Amino acid sequence: MKKEIIKKYAERYDSFYLYDEAVIAEKIQELQCCYPHAAFLYSVKCNPNRDVLGAVFSRGFGADAASAGEVKLAVEFGLAKNRIYYSAPGKTLSDIKNTMDQAILIADSLREVARIQQAAQEKGAVLDIGLRINPL
Repeated sequence: MKKEIIKKYAERYDSFYLYDEAVIAEKIQELQCCYPHAAFLYSVKCNPNRDVLGAVFSRGFGADAASAGEVKLAVEFGLAKNRIYYSAPGKTLSDIKNTMDQAILIADSLREVARIQQAAQEKGAVLDIGLRINPL
């Protein structure tokens, strides 16, 4: 990144975040080269900046969403349902109903499985879901 850009922002702002899309692209390419058969998900909660999301999603990453809002962001970027995994614990029935057509739901408890089943039955749908388990 050019020092002039950093200096300009440092003079204007007390603090700021500065992202370099070329660096993001380089790191994504490294991952994809090292693991050519892997499908990658980007954890939206780690940085939901729209420019960062665009850079990541346009290079083939799916989304690991931790909220209904993050599911919505991924959908806005054109990700298909099978590329969005909604894996937050404690999803409400409303969260489930609002996202079940947009993301693969990852259940964290038997109660959550029951909520997902209830939402699916009310809609007359059958959903594929993921299960997060703790084997201990």
